[in-house]
Amino acid sequence: MIGYWKLPETAAKTLVDGCIHTGDAGYFDEEGYIYICDRLKDIPKSKQQW
Repeated sequence: MIGYWKLPETAAKTLVDGCIHTGDAGYFDEEGYIYICDRLKDIPKSKQQW
């Protein structure tokens, strides 16, 4: 991912040292599977959609 179209501030917060910080919490198990467990960022509801 290079960035967000016309949103350089958002891209700067999300892309740090070549890693994408999604705001999700998760872990890898012993076999390499990834599990997403929680959301770290609050997402406001807009137009009755998440």
